[in-house]
Amino acid sequence: MSDKNIISKNKIKENLETEIIGSKIYYYSNINSTNKMASELANSGANEGTIVIADKQTGGKGRRGRNWHSSNKGLWFSLILRPDINISNSHFLTINASLAVYLALDDLGIETEIKWPNDILYQNKKLCGILSEMNSSSSKLNYIVTGIGINVNQKDFPDDIKDKATSLFQIIGDEVNKVKLLKNILFYFENFYFKFLNGAKENILKEWKSKISLLGKEVTVKSNEKIYSGKAIDIARDGRLVILTDKSEIKKFWAGDTSIKL
Repeated sequence: MSDKNIISKNKIKENLETEIIGSKIYYYSNINSTNKMASELANSGANEGTIVIADKQTGGKGRRGRNWHSSNKGLWFSLILRPDINISNSHFLTINASLAVYLALDDLGIETEIKWPNDILYQNKKLCGILSEMNSSSSKLNYIVTGIGINVNQKDFPDDIKDKATSLFQIIGDEVNKVKLLKNILFYFENFYFKFLNGAKENILKEWKSKISLLGKEVTVKSNEKIYSGKAIDIARDGRLVILTDKSEIKKFWAGDTSIKL
């Protein structure tokens, strides 16, 4: 394995420009799921800013429990966060993460799009997925685990996803240093996180909206086993996707499988 693929706690800690994110790091060469381990650590009292990172996941999951191909050439990590916020604002952690990844990739000269609500695409192929899972009791938020999976140095993919997925290696034609990429994402994430905690939700949402690939296009949305067709006209202040359906109805969605109608 080349040096650009090798991850260690010491490499991550070296010159890490964050205050709380990465204050504690758990590294695994092979793990079932970084989100699952992060949740277990959070339940045991792990501090905010703790990171769980792995070279490889055997049980990586995306939204709706879908499998995520997690070879040792990708970047797989989860953050433990304990913001004192209303549960209704918890989706901003996914928004912050997607913006952080977007900007880190932009620094590499790669122009991507954010596919609402939690994917990063390059030329309509999936490059990154984000999955936030919260733990709460009644209206109290105990913690949120935000998992980020990025296809970095994979040269190819299994047949069932090779037409849907891409990697930084396939885009650039060379390997990317995973530790440098990680530290850049953590820096941007903390920046957005602090802005969010200080009340800058509207500014964050405005920046996020400007990078959403669906807006202004004819789309289909599958939500709660129903399929809706129409034009994506806005992102509401609470982060929901707003579409004007083919039946001239306004519908808002917290989550769903979306696709642009060709």
